[in-house]
Amino acid sequence: MMLRISTAQFEQLWFSQFTDKVSEHLRRYFELPCRIAGDACVRETIRLGLTRARRWGLTREASAQSYIDHMLMLGSDFDSDPQLPWAREILERKQPELARLDSLHAHARDFMERTAGAGSKNLFFAAARARAHGLCPELSVPPSQALERVAAFLDWMYPQKYRLVAHRLPELVARAEATAFTHGFDSPRALGRILGMTFLLGGGVTFDPMTPWVGAIVRDTTHTADEREAKLWSALTAYAGRWLEEARKQGVLERRAPEPGIDGDVQ
Repeated sequence: MMLRISTAQFEQLWFSQFTDKVSEHLRRYFELPCRIAGDACVRETIRLGLTRARRWGLTREASAQSYIDHMLMLGSDFDSDPQLPWAREILERKQPELARLDSLHAHARDFMERTAGAGSKNLFFAAARARAHGLCPELSVPPSQALERVAAFLDWMYPQKYRLVAHRLPELVARAEATAFTHGFDSPRALGRILGMTFLLGGGVTFDPMTPWVGAIVRDTTHTADEREAKLWSALTAYAGRWLEEARKQGVLERRAPEPGIDGDVQ
């Protein structure tokens, strides 16, 4: 008797093998974020990335893997992030998928070199500033009503990135405020912190599978907005601390190196 495998079974088998292969690839080339996030988050990122890649007509295995690589580099929602309009423009081109991905990779590599820098040192310093100074300036009104103050803070916190995305600040603020309002946050500080979080981690951070705890906290309506904001800030501080400690272990940051722009040392 011949053993018959249904289309669904074949797809499931292929997906399992694809996930194993891409998971190994990501752990090799994105070792730190994968180690911090954990295997379950990596595998969920692969599942989501495959679905989104197919929506863009990226049907080859190598193309899907490349798309997932860019999720790790730029954030899971990079193709609709207001900070990265070039990503969507490239993916929408009427070109073969490999040509689009070559262009996407070139733009992403240039963006990361100019922002995060060698060894992601600029990003680590930005995380240190954010952790030490609350992710946002002190505001008495929503960020959309204090754009100059917000711009000055983001430029100070992560100048290498801000100067590339400054022209998109109104769109970024609108995205962050819409996200905050959707989850019941309305205080200026909460709006500012969600803005700072999306600036650093990407426009889709509240549902990024590499940071699922963010979404879990902001959607937990059994707690008040103030309680969730406090819990989110505590979790973000701990998350930044893990990244900074890993950076020090790897020699990217000196353990007590002076922090540019801040009085005192990196804590």
